[in-house]
Amino acid sequence: MVLNEKLISHHTIKMKKNITDENKILENNKMDKNSKSSIIQEYKNKTKKTPKFKDGSYKKDFIKYVRQLVKKNDDIRLFTEPDKVYNYDTGRFVNKKTFFKKNNQLKAKFKKDYDINKSTIGKTIPYKAEEENIDSFKNFSWKGYRAKIKKDYNDKKLFNTIRSVEKDLLGKYVDLRFYNNKSNKSRYITIAPEYLGNYQDFIDRINEIKTQDDRDGSGVIGEEGWSLISDGFRIKTIRLQGKGEGRMIFKSNGIKGGKVSLCGRECLLKCGVKEEDLNYYSIPHINRETECMECRNIGKMGCCNKKSSALYKKGFYKCPECEKFNVYDIEGEYCKPDFLFIDEIIDFINCNELDIEIIGNSFTLNRQSDLYKERKEDIIREKLIINKKNQVRDLIKLTDNEISPVYLHKLEDNIPQHTIIYCENRQHYDLLDNNKKELDDIFLSTRLEVFQKVEDEEKKYVKMFNCKEIYNTNKTKEGYTIYYDFIDYETIINWKSNFGLSEYALSCFRVKDLGLNENNVDIVKKIEKEIENGDNLPKVYVGYDSTKQYIDDLLKFIRQKQAQKEKVMIKFITFNGANFDNFILLDKLLKLSELEEYEEKLNISDIFYNGTQLLNFKINGRHSVFDLCKYLTCSLNKACDSFKIPKQFCKKGFNHAFVQDLYDNDKLDNLLEDKESDFNKKMVEYCAYDTISLSIIYFKMMKALTSISECKKYSSVINMPPTIGSLAYKVLTDHRSKNKIQLPKLIGDNFQYYQDMKKFKVAGRVDTFYGDHIIKEEMSSLDVCSEYPYNMCVNDVWFPHGTDKDILETTDYFKSPTGKSTANDNSKIAFYYCSFNQQILKDKNLPNIYPLKHFQVKKTTGEETSLCLKNDWTYTGEIEDYFLSNVIIDLLIENGVDVNIKNGIVFEKKMKNYELFKPVLNQMMGKNEQDTLKKMKDPSYNPALREMFKLLMNSLSGKVGEGFHNEKTLAIDSDVEWFNLQEKVGETKITCINRIGNKIFTTYKQDDEELQKQQRPVYLSILIYDYSKRLMFNTKKLIGLDKCVYEDTDAIKLRKKDGDDLIKNHLSKKIVPHWKYIEQIDDRYKTHKLYEPNSKVFGSFENELEHNNYFCKVGKKSYLSIHTEKVDEYYKLKRTGEDVSGHKYKPKMSFKGVNENYIIIENNENLDWVDEDKDGKLKVNNQKSAYEYFNNNDDKKIGYNHIKFFENLVENKFVFVLGMTLQKKVKNSMKCDLYEEDKFIENNTIRNISLIKKISLDECKML
Repeated sequence: MVLNEKLISHHTIKMKKNITDENKILENNKMDKNSKSSIIQEYKNKTKKTPKFKDGSYKKDFIKYVRQLVKKNDDIRLFTEPDKVYNYDTGRFVNKKTFFKKNNQLKAKFKKDYDINKSTIGKTIPYKAEEENIDSFKNFSWKGYRAKIKKDYNDKKLFNTIRSVEKDLLGKYVDLRFYNNKSNKSRYITIAPEYLGNYQDFIDRINEIKTQDDRDGSGVIGEEGWSLISDGFRIKTIRLQGKGEGRMIFKSNGIKGGKVSLCGRECLLKCGVKEEDLNYYSIPHINRETECMECRNIGKMGCCNKKSSALYKKGFYKCPECEKFNVYDIEGEYCKPDFLFIDEIIDFINCNELDIEIIGNSFTLNRQSDLYKERKEDIIREKLIINKKNQVRDLIKLTDNEISPVYLHKLEDNIPQHTIIYCENRQHYDLLDNNKKELDDIFLSTRLEVFQKVEDEEKKYVKMFNCKEIYNTNKTKEGYTIYYDFIDYETIINWKSNFGLSEYALSCFRVKDLGLNENNVDIVKKIEKEIENGDNLPKVYVGYDSTKQYIDDLLKFIRQKQAQKEKVMIKFITFNGANFDNFILLDKLLKLSELEEYEEKLNISDIFYNGTQLLNFKINGRHSVFDLCKYLTCSLNKACDSFKIPKQFCKKGFNHAFVQDLYDNDKLDNLLEDKESDFNKKMVEYCAYDTISLSIIYFKMMKALTSISECKKYSSVINMPPTIGSLAYKVLTDHRSKNKIQLPKLIGDNFQYYQDMKKFKVAGRVDTFYGDHIIKEEMSSLDVCSEYPYNMCVNDVWFPHGTDKDILETTDYFKSPTGKSTANDNSKIAFYYCSFNQQILKDKNLPNIYPLKHFQVKKTTGEETSLCLKNDWTYTGEIEDYFLSNVIIDLLIENGVDVNIKNGIVFEKKMKNYELFKPVLNQMMGKNEQDTLKKMKDPSYNPALREMFKLLMNSLSGKVGEGFHNEKTLAIDSDVEWFNLQEKVGETKITCINRIGNKIFTTYKQDDEELQKQQRPVYLSILIYDYSKRLMFNTKKLIGLDKCVYEDTDAIKLRKKDGDDLIKNHLSKKIVPHWKYIEQIDDRYKTHKLYEPNSKVFGSFENELEHNNYFCKVGKKSYLSIHTEKVDEYYKLKRTGEDVSGHKYKPKMSFKGVNENYIIIENNENLDWVDEDKDGKLKVNNQKSAYEYFNNNDDKKIGYNHIKFFENLVENKFVFVLGMTLQKKVKNSMKCDLYEEDKFIENNTIRNISLIKKISLDECKML
């Protein structure tokens, strides 16, 4: 053991060596550069901060600074903390009094040897502890113990009690509970196995936990008032099974990898496979597409590898249409297989009937329970460097007969002649020495970490994997049952708690996994039968403690299943939970976990935020949440309609305002308690059907995903990505990986190009053009069908691919490729800095091609940021130094704009869109098939499957261009972790946002440069947008700028007579641009025009604005289309409560930041709950009165007064509206320290807020 006391002197002590008096060391250790004054001055120079407060005490930052110096330099004194000593063995700062007497002499028990006999447990007879199975999952199990306390019970007897129930320490972790008598809080801290070998280690760790203020460690408290609760403890047991992290566990040949690894090939060569049998010829990917010489069908060319054939090395294609066998002069390239995937090498072994086995870089223990007991004399204690910190571990060297290998490919009959070992982590292969499975100096810690001894004086041992990585790595069968809890909260506004929401009911419908891989499962019938028979019904928990009732039932259910030897996993399914239910549930769970009765039963972890959305968290390490709304992106009512849920199972109606009124008048409590009241029955019915409809939609969606081959691997509760966009991107990534399609990244010297791509990126055009606000005649809206998917898989356009080296800086200009280009011609995808003026377009009666971007400017420095506030599509002045694709530059030049092209980058390789985005093409085929079945009224039509194809296609374009998630929000467990994080990311980048129980919620920011390797291929999304803008410009060019009324991304609105002319003269005459190959996917493309009245394909136009005679536009995303004479029919039916979502005279309204439920506030209304400020803005001064007004004035809603709202805005230049919104407050608007808890009051809360907006016509125009 090595101690370093940095008090008023330097003090280094190495056990088993001569001990020196502290004062003598002081005299011999005076170093000016390490003196107190030098360190203080150096700190001031570096940080420009003072190290002390006015009272003379040292600041936290300076204390941390000195600690870091002490760790690095033995000659520096810890003068900031005179009561501490640094322990080099553990890498921790501990109390001096633990090791030294008051006269600074080392205590006698440490002078000989600190390593006490580990077999000594103590002579005190332990108390009997009552055992309770808490939980078990995968390779983890938890047991709780309670001891009957007597007067003489103490820490030593607690230690002996622990050792009496668990004599085998291997893989055993003990959770002890500490209580703070000041704050009345308690928390569990885990004691690792190496502290359980003897009482001295144990009690030293307990003292360290209670008193240590270690900002560089974990599992400590470091505050006053904490004491150990000795009456109970928990033991967590881990079974070993895992993967190696890079190094090989077994003795092997040492075959090297590399950037382009051929290690699998080298293994096969060493196994005796001949070079000529291993290698092959292949047609290059860019030349693989070909046409049948007979029928012109397009397909993929293969390459003949049969040496005896006359076609050896030649390209061939057997046409599936006319069955002609085509032979081509092109010769394949010589290829060496890299066997990147384990399946590839297994296939090769099987096809060639080789006597070769493959094992994983892993093992399982044969007798874990007896290993520690039998070999405790062989345990050695070592000081190791783990995660760049000094740590102590107790290690046992494993022998070959104590483990079993994990087979990835095992011979059933033959004896293996060779054995390959495969490391999944590095995708690396090696060959076992002499075909023997001999461990290569492998050691096991009592924490069940696996180490390998290495020839390195500093490291000595390399950690290969830890207990948290143990279970999933060997493809172990799960062995648990999945249950889905479909939950939904009902809340009222608690006016006394700052308008926060209080639960009054929670509905849960628990459904056992339906086995969706079975194609014959009829989800609706199965759930319907269970409900009718009463076998399974939703349970509605009523009352302000509904969460507690639900959790009690949940824990009881888990215990019952555990008693039946059934392991369970619960998945909590919500609808819009990321914005609502999850916040309420998490808040209640964290508060419940603070109560003593739940401390051993509830553990909340893995809290995951995305911005202000709470996407996930886990209960007891595995029960997690899933928000279905992140896939369907619509209301529950709309989802019921889209998925064609039977009416009897659809979401029901319910008057929430009536419930609020009952609560406000103190009538709700009695009705909630009276289960026989009509109100209670109706409320329970409403809650129940919310969760029933949610369950059917969920299972329909999951079954649909299971039937989509690319999505099947993700359609399970374990692998399900959190959003539909994430799923679409994973599918694309899998396609690229399978087909070895690489996409370059702009990192290092090229990173500025990536930044500028993001800065100057423009998605769809949204523009009001010129002319009057109000047009009193019939309008048309010509919308491109699935514009973004069309450009990803149908339109004859190109996208780049290749490695990072395939991006070159250039001053030469390359034209963008066209539908007539080939993969190897001189046209290329490129981006250039350029300047231009678009006045000539206006002179030609054409709209601008690219907008002027208005960027945010920092008030302090006047520096322009990359945040775009507005795109100005009417600007005709100089636009300078924009970084644009050559797709847009070519379009500018073709239309007469003089472009000054400067330097840029060029992508050397390109490929057709449908090759890169093949999954989108497959999804298009799937959707088209469902559309055909629907049109033919075929009973096999699957609305859920059609909806999933549509959602997957439409979500991908934005995902490929997704920027960095610079701001991270997370929950951590201690002050120590928070200070560690603060030190890592920087004091100015982190803020604390809340504390609930032991959880500290915090946000911190990372710079783009830190995240550059995580970049998505933003150039792909830019090209999708640019091809789309080009399509829309060329359409507007056919009619001229003066006839354009409004444009929104993929739709152009114009007077009906102009729309009819456009269709008649142009769109009905031209075929939808496409690759010829697409005709084999959908033969309609052979003749389909850009507009056909009763047909549409991806890329064709359709009119989505009918039955209107009045149009008003006031700004971007703000317009109204309505039929002034027929709209009353719609209003009348709507007032009856009928479903009017498909009514032909339903007004089409869009208004940014306002919806149809907002109420128009008249200028002459005298409302006592409204105040007017000096700027003429109206503010709500009484939230309750505003809520009542909102719910009692339906006739004043915009949804019954569309024309009035828009005309008031046009005539008066402004209008006031009253709206209600759920306001989530997750983060602070200002920086907060860890202890500024007064600023956390409203954080992580949801409030119902009434607000009055002043809608200004000028501001609408400015958008």
